[in-house]
Amino acid sequence: MRKKFLCIVPVFALFMVYATCVSAGITYVDATDASDPSVAANTALATGEVFTADDPGTSGSGADGLWRKRAFSNGGTIFEAAGDWGGNNSEDCPRLMTTVEVPRGKYKVYAYMITASDAQWLMGASLEDSEGDLPLYLCNDPNGAATLAVAEDFAEPVPMLTQDNRTLWQIPLGTTGVTTAITVYIDDYADRDPANGGNLRTWYDGIGYEAVPIGITYVDATDASDPNVAANTALATGEVFTADDPGTAGSGADGLWRKRVYANEGSIFESGGSWEADLNTEDCPRLVTSVDVPEGNYDVYVYMWCDDTGAQWRIQASLENLEGDLPLYLANDPNGEATLALAEDFEEPVPMLAEGNRFLWQVKLGTTGLTTTIDVYIDDDPNHITGNARTWYDGIGYEPAIPNITYVDATDASDPNVAANTTLATGEVFTADDPGTAGSGADGLWRKRAYANSGTIFEAGGSWEGNGNTEDCPRLMTSVDVPEDKYDVYVYLWADGDQWRIQASLENLEGDLPLYLANDPNGEATLALAEDFEEPVPLLVEDNRTLWQVKLGTTGATNVIDVYIDDDPNHLYGAARTWYDGIGYRLYVARPEEPKEPEEPNEPALEPAEPIDPGTEGLVAHYAMEGDATDSSGNGLDGVIMGDPIFVEGHVGLAIDLSGDDQVDCNNPDGAFDIQGQLTVATWVNIRSLPQAWAPAVVKGEDAYRISSNSSSTSFHFGINHYTTANYGVNGSTQVGMNEWHHVCGTFDGTTITLYLDGVVDGTLANDVGIGVSTDPFRIGANITYEDRFWDGLIDEVMIFDRALTANGVAFLAIP
Repeated sequence: MRKKFLCIVPVFALFMVYATCVSAGITYVDATDASDPSVAANTALATGEVFTADDPGTSGSGADGLWRKRAFSNGGTIFEAAGDWGGNNSEDCPRLMTTVEVPRGKYKVYAYMITASDAQWLMGASLEDSEGDLPLYLCNDPNGAATLAVAEDFAEPVPMLTQDNRTLWQIPLGTTGVTTAITVYIDDYADRDPANGGNLRTWYDGIGYEAVPIGITYVDATDASDPNVAANTALATGEVFTADDPGTAGSGADGLWRKRVYANEGSIFESGGSWEADLNTEDCPRLVTSVDVPEGNYDVYVYMWCDDTGAQWRIQASLENLEGDLPLYLANDPNGEATLALAEDFEEPVPMLAEGNRFLWQVKLGTTGLTTTIDVYIDDDPNHITGNARTWYDGIGYEPAIPNITYVDATDASDPNVAANTTLATGEVFTADDPGTAGSGADGLWRKRAYANSGTIFEAGGSWEGNGNTEDCPRLMTSVDVPEDKYDVYVYLWADGDQWRIQASLENLEGDLPLYLANDPNGEATLALAEDFEEPVPLLVEDNRTLWQVKLGTTGATNVIDVYIDDDPNHLYGAARTWYDGIGYRLYVARPEEPKEPEEPNEPALEPAEPIDPGTEGLVAHYAMEGDATDSSGNGLDGVIMGDPIFVEGHVGLAIDLSGDDQVDCNNPDGAFDIQGQLTVATWVNIRSLPQAWAPAVVKGEDAYRISSNSSSTSFHFGINHYTTANYGVNGSTQVGMNEWHHVCGTFDGTTITLYLDGVVDGTLANDVGIGVSTDPFRIGANITYEDRFWDGLIDEVMIFDRALTANGVAFLAIP
């Protein structure tokens, strides 16, 4: 068993109690009965009695009133009613109840059934054990709520969504209240017409759930006047607070909070309660309302009342006991932070949001740090001099907040006083070389430098003189123990103004890991921000270097986070070095969907333009790959086949099959490929594998233009200049399957780089620098700048133009 490396981290106990939208998708639960003693039963009769299904194999009478258990789908079982497809399906099986324990929270709940082909198999299902029939759901009903289950909706893979002609269907049952257990009631359909036979059967498979926001917990402010009610509000000095209770009237000048039995079945504390204009000069003492909570981060709110006359009743409130006045919040202030409280925002119904002409107002005060107690300080406004400026304080509210990132400095085994959390990816001990600030850049050793975040960075490609950064350091793995849950995970690297880089992943992938570049306007690396961290990170900037952050993804449920790190063995100069600093994580919390930005008029079309033959104007070269590398443009730019490729059936006629070190070298005779101004590069490609990142399809070196894979993904990249040049290229967003033909085309019209996939725009970028010039040869399946990069797959119909084809011309070249 692999050793786990300990790291001291804060324990988010809150999130072991609350399911605050901690959901990376639907959790599927197979329904189980009591027939197998080795499998816990989660399904009983709705009466609470034990449920053991009949098990006659694949056949059933359809009239015996017994659910039949069949080993089918999702690696578990289904329970079948009306299983006789010969027509005798008149049975009424007993109602079932599937129950699952969950962390305290609110959940969307689903039921799953199976149907055959286009038959309308059906099932009754509900979150309540209602009298009479449960709501009925039919498969293949275009007007119904049941839909086909989709693999990507689940948190973990569901073993089976289809089998032969049968498919899994999903029924949304609604959302629970706050709960620690989900119960789903299931029934067959007793009134099925026997003439319809098995087409009305029920195949019940299981249930699913996903967490949704739990909402604000409301807390009524209470004083010490009632011995039967625990006081949560004191004077800010810590002394006991007992409000005056004169009924509905108050002098407005005696400096006493008045308690009024009003609002939310509790009380409000009133200051400035005399509505005669000149009598509200009082200054009541500052209060503090305190609530114990599970350890966590919280968004905190305060509640006050105001009438609907437009009066600006007010409150001073803060999470800190500040010197001087607290921040002042006004109701009915169109520019203020107070808003009307809404019923749907609360975890449990708040008894009263309005009474007569008065309404409850809400103010968000901010977010706590990690805490087990929420303190809210309250004051009136001593400057109120009319009844319209009174204070009616009602209570506070809180809800778990999205936690901040916990930063973890990467450490090796070189210091016996510091626990090592980083090893080689093989599991072997990792001790970095420590030459100080210099490194050969070619010795294949990570160098440890005391720099950044009061810890260390591990450096690869550390020689910044000339062309000495050809090393390939071993892959690393940083591991952190965490409370079991799901986490968003980040990696941190340093960079100056150049595109320093890192390969990183949550998985130890074959081949290169995904590559991330600092200072890439189209990339995923962003500057690390102090406010994103749970505890201050000692260093975000030093001299001309800054800390960069990359979100790597979200884990499944885990108690260990492993991050795999690699350098980029293709860096050839100091601007491409790797400075690895550490990792970060925070508990995964589902975010509400961001509202979609309205589409700009120049958004890429979803369909190709009308195909129009672009002709041969501006055609520099055309390699049809019909058994050789002849240029059929008439310009005589024939290529030289290198290695041992073969020719196979292509997209049009034959195609060249490249693997390993095969390529076509078209050279650059008389600068024929030194294209400036405008450009089109087009080819049909078929990927067999990606043995390394940025696999080259059609490339004129790294300083000019190229079509390649987008790092280690099966989307594509089109660049027209060196990657250190501003806005040098476009990374496509669409990934394609292996062993499929796709047309890839890049154009540059002098101002805009456009990448097309199968005739459809897959990315654009403004560029005012232009096409890079180099003496590098034009190659197919290789990149002279990076001799170890090759294409593994098929290439056909390579075309180069010294003009930018229109979308219509590209669509013509991409005709399937």
